[in-house]
Amino acid sequence: MECGQKQVLFSIFGFGTLDAVAHSQHCSSDRTVTVFCKRPARLIKEPYRGEIVNEQLAAEFKPPFTQDTALAKVRAAEAAWNLRDPERVALAYSEDSRWRNRDQFFSGRDAIRDFLKTKWKKELDYKLIKELWAFTDNRISVRFEYEWHDKDGQWFRTHGNEHWEFDDDGLMQVRDMSANDVPIQESERRLK
Repeated sequence: MECGQKQVLFSIFGFGTLDAVAHSQHCSSDRTVTVFCKRPARLIKEPYRGEIVNEQLAAEFKPPFTQDTALAKVRAAEAAWNLRDPERVALAYSEDSRWRNRDQFFSGRDAIRDFLKTKWKKELDYKLIKELWAFTDNRISVRFEYEWHDKDGQWFRTHGNEHWEFDDDGLMQVRDMSANDVPIQESERRLK
């Protein structure tokens, strides 16, 4: 498939079907790699809008993870969180998902939705990047950085790590997050 040709593809983070662009390339090892044309490597100035995969690959984004599927989960999480839609983001978590977010502990999709609504009312103009740090069969660790400002216009850069555990269906059942906020000047922003 050539880049630019459309086909219906499936989201890996619970968003249903979307029209998007993808094509495959053959590596020297005769392995087929799917290349996503939606977003070149890492464009910090343009937040990630949605990594997607075709039907055939969608089943691979459940445990046990490979390097490619773990990376796809991370990219999908980045895309979802940059949408700042608590209803859509919560669908990626199991009904009884357990969270630690800094000093807060809670569980369940309703609590996740409430947390995210409060978070994004406080953290305005939120922009996020996530990077795969490590993975095992059903766990992924990420390093993240995001920028935001408060209602008074003070900008912050938040640095942190998350540890994720997934159920057999690929829904996150545990999320453990640690982070630090660093005040910055608007001119120091890197994620615009």
